Amino acid sequence: MAERVLDVEGLRAGYGRKEVVFGVDLHVEAGEIVTLMGHNGAGKSTTLRTVLGTLPARGGRISLDGADVTSASSKQNVARGMALVPSERFVFPDLSVHDNLMLGLGALRDKDERRRRIDEVHELFPILAEREAQLAGTMSGGQQRMLSLGVLLSTNPKLLMLDEPSLGLAPTIVEQIFGVVRRLADEQGLAVLLVEQNVPASLSITDRVYGIRNGRIFLDESVDEMRARDTYWDLF
Repeated sequence: MAERVLDVEGLRAGYGRKEVVFGVDLHVEAGEIVTLMGHNGAGKSTTLRTVLGTLPARGGRISLDGADVTSASSKQNVARGMALVPSERFVFPDLSVHDNLMLGLGALRDKDERRRRIDEVHELFPILAEREAQLAGTMSGGQQRMLSLGVLLSTNPKLLMLDEPSLGLAPTIVEQIFGVVRRLADEQGLAVLLVEQNVPASLSITDRVYGIRNGRIFLDESVDEMRARDTYWDLF
């Protein structure tokens, strides 16, 4: 059995007096891509934010590599190996592509290791090497999405969470980004939790699918079971 990187049990979360997530159970193993699907407002992004620690859990348990991180801050969870690419473009627009990547490496002082990690990102996304000196804010939306993903991948995360990565992007860019994510899961054992409403694109790389409705998980299927469906309307 593969190592279980993320384990979420009975998770509850919300904003102010409003509870949004009610007793969510899900897990992601090493090398596995798991997609969380549901309509807008179903609790998908809230689940990701609570797992990362930017939103405090109101109940339940979150484990990373078997360690309880339910009460950990987002800073602590990032240091432990979590990474979240939000749905909006998350780059520093007034900095160059190179400087964005350097910021992602944070406190890493070893110059050779920094260069090696940046080279790895360039190998995954060659356009970032070509545009190394370009201001991030002048790049296309797809290139900015690649950069935001590259910044987080340079930290060598154990768990990568992606919130609507295909939103507003051309199909060719989505295919390239998803191809990189699948490759990292297969070759490096990266655990991936993907929130996505683009069903065909997500099914091209995912292993399992959870359906969430009104803050509750109502479906847990393999990708083969999902592909055998006649329709996906009941998921949204």
